[in-house]
Amino acid sequence: MFCTLRRAGTTARIHKLEFVVPSVGVASAQIATAFIDWAIAGSVLFVLLPDGHPLSLAAFLGAFVIAQSAGLASHVPGGLGVFELVILAMLGPHVSAREMTAALIVYRAVYYLMPLGVAVLILAGLEARRGASKILLAGSATVGLARRWSAALLPRALALLLFVVGALLLASGSLPMSHELALLPPGRIPDGIRETSHFIGSIAGIGLLVLSWAAEQRLDAAYRLAVGVLATVSVTSALAGAPAVVPLVLGFTLLLTVAARPAFTRRSALLAEPFTPTWILAASAVVISAVWLGLFSYRHVEYRDQLWWRFERDADAPRFLRATAGAAMALLALGIYRLLRHARPVTPASDPDALSRVEALAKSASRGSTQLALLGDKQFLVSEAGDGFLMYARRGRSWVALGDPVGPPAVRRELAWQFREESERHGGWTVFYEVGASELPLYVDLGLSLVKLGEEARVPLATFSLEGSARRDLRRALRLIDAAGGSFEVVPAGTAGALIPELQRVSDSWLEARRAREKAFSLGRFDAAYLEHFPIAVLRIRSEVVAFANLLVAGDREEFAPDLMRYATGAPSGTMEYLFLKLIEWGRAAGFQFMNLGMAPLSGLASRRPGPLVARAGDFLYRHGEAFYGFQGLRLFKEKFGPEWSPRYLASPGGLALPLVLADVTALISGGVAGIVRK
Repeated sequence: MFCTLRRAGTTARIHKLEFVVPSVGVASAQIATAFIDWAIAGSVLFVLLPDGHPLSLAAFLGAFVIAQSAGLASHVPGGLGVFELVILAMLGPHVSAREMTAALIVYRAVYYLMPLGVAVLILAGLEARRGASKILLAGSATVGLARRWSAALLPRALALLLFVVGALLLASGSLPMSHELALLPPGRIPDGIRETSHFIGSIAGIGLLVLSWAAEQRLDAAYRLAVGVLATVSVTSALAGAPAVVPLVLGFTLLLTVAARPAFTRRSALLAEPFTPTWILAASAVVISAVWLGLFSYRHVEYRDQLWWRFERDADAPRFLRATAGAAMALLALGIYRLLRHARPVTPASDPDALSRVEALAKSASRGSTQLALLGDKQFLVSEAGDGFLMYARRGRSWVALGDPVGPPAVRRELAWQFREESERHGGWTVFYEVGASELPLYVDLGLSLVKLGEEARVPLATFSLEGSARRDLRRALRLIDAAGGSFEVVPAGTAGALIPELQRVSDSWLEARRAREKAFSLGRFDAAYLEHFPIAVLRIRSEVVAFANLLVAGDREEFAPDLMRYATGAPSGTMEYLFLKLIEWGRAAGFQFMNLGMAPLSGLASRRPGPLVARAGDFLYRHGEAFYGFQGLRLFKEKFGPEWSPRYLASPGGLALPLVLADVTALISGGVAGIVRK
């Protein structure tokens, strides 16, 4: 009627709600569609009611609509619990509570779980087709990235499905058997087989709850066990006399699990991984609900010791007791095992064997900054084969890994997962600092949130030129230092012992002029033992050292990075520009592709209002915080050399933990809280 009073296409307002008025035809079609949808849904539940009830379809649909409306008004997803309570209250005089409860559970499975499974299968098919299009678009990085991101979603969808199916098995084990809905009539199944199958079904429900968590972790053991459990329980549920929909749902879930085999890439012991608090709460809620359903269904059955030993066709209460006891024993065994097992040790930074292995790996990596592992202020997680590692430090609750893990792709992925598990086992927050864009799907897969920290500058040596007006200041600096008697050399690694006192003088002068202190973690510091590992670029004016920088050299010659860059008080203007220009010449002659100038913090962040609040706050600090830190000045200095800029990110739990994580990271880099106050 409202549509007849207002012209179609106009805007109407009801309180704060504003909408476009549809035409009478569209409104009628919407009403008809909703009516048909609820009529079909109500008919499904009506068919599941036991025989002999006095209700007509029309009368039942009236009660169904009232219950659905109550569920919608409650704002609970799917009206879960509210819809069931209203139905039980309205139909209580006509249908027994336990029979109505069984029909409601089967209805939820048919009308909610099966469509969910179909949607997961369609999603997997669409993503597979999108991945196949990579063959037609060879070399397309966008398609490859989309495929990796979609692969991160499939294990979570499957984990949710396994959890729901496990809950369904526990619930069906707690409710009376409905022989009319059984796939196999009970008279054709020997009592011993039926009782054993019913008991196995409840244990399998607990197993699928555990495997749902393991599936989200991508454990290969989870795949094998899930396939075995689903294949077994698909058969035993039919033998136990479960409704026909239960074996069908289990078989469908089995097919989805088999199709998702490529997603299970992690080789790890199933029970060595830490359960998350969220999963523990959800699994506990399912088990408690299943027990409550059984107690509710058999509340009129008087408890006697003989109930445990009754094995009869209609002995539903004894089956519930045995299944509940079996599930409780399985959970107790799992809990005792996890309480008694030892936590996996973490290799300390002082371990000389770990340091020697890490040193070899760091010097062969494709990023020069990996050699910051040699600072001696970090701990390491080394792969079992010794072909990869991850470096990290702890501050407060934050376990902060510096950069992406090092090693082959599969090793990097496994190390990242192990690091998350180790930090969570000790109640810490998993943090990855200064990671690149290529590994972002991995950190999303770990359940971390991403924040852009700034942009990293890399100068392409092959195309760098001093020609043009943009390079005028650089040419001038080159002429001035040459005229002042400047000379440049790169001292090979391990041969700078005699130079250390002169370098110490320059470093102390630099720190004193800025009233600064040595940094740590992601920045080098002046330490003779540390500097011995690297080549050192030295700039002299008439034989006196006025500036230096140690060089972090990538093993594959892709890049090198100046690390500790210091110049003495009174050094001529343009000293650092001269040093960098000479480094570019040296790197080009040595066959390097890039000179990495490091990150410009907070640059390149989103400043528009639709952007994240953290990014807008960072952009504000970048534009107005020059008095505290030369954000823009640092960016402009690096911009002189025409670098290519690439984003760097922080991966962390996000949310309310983010400010504390940022404080912990800042304290690690500054060498403590005092270093945050001082430069």
